[in-house]
Amino acid sequence: MLEQQKRVKQSAPKIKYTYAGKESLEEIIYKSFPRQLRPTTKTNTYLGIIFFVVLILAFINFPYSALTTGNTDITINVGYPLPFLEFNLTEPESNPLLIGGLVLDLILYFFIAYIADVITNLILNNPLLLSTEDSKKIPKVFEDRKARTVAEKLTEKVVKKIQPPTKSNNLQNSNQTLSKK
Repeated sequence: MLEQQKRVKQSAPKIKYTYAGKESLEEIIYKSFPRQLRPTTKTNTYLGIIFFVVLILAFINFPYSALTTGNTDITINVGYPLPFLEFNLTEPESNPLLIGGLVLDLILYFFIAYIADVITNLILNNPLLLSTEDSKKIPKVFEDRKARTVAEKLTEKVVKKIQPPTKSNNLQNSNQTLSKK
C-alpha cells in the first residue's frame, strides 16, 4: 500500500503556479476598499479647483488700498488656513515658499478633494435617483439558473394545491354553503 502511494506521488507532476497568491501591496489595498470609496480621476479635478479658488481668494484679499497709497511694506499671503506662499514687497530676495503651510494645506486639500469625489460617486450611483428606464435595466432578484429537481417541482405542486385559509376564502366558502341550502 505504501509503495503505491509513493509511486503516485512520484509520478504526479508538480505544477508551479507563478502568479498564484502573489499580489502586490497596491492590489491588496485597492481590493480592501469598497468601490464607492476609491478615488477616481475626478479627485485631481477637485484638487485643481480648490487651488484655483485659493488663488482667487488671495487675489481678492490683495491690499490694493495700501499699494495705491504708496505703502511698500506689504506682504501678500496665499493659502488657507495657513499661507504657503508669502510675497514680501520690501524683501524680494526672500524665499516665498513656506514648507510647513504647504504640507498642511496640501493634506487638507487632498482630504477635501477625496471627500468631494466620494460624495459625488455616492450621489451619482444612488439607485434611488435612477430613472424608471435605468432602474428596469438593473435586475432586482437573481434567479437560480440551474435546472429544477423533481423534488422542487413536486413541492411547488403540493404548495399550490394547499392554500392556507384566509378571510376571503372563509367568506367564499360560507357563501357557497349558504347558497346550496
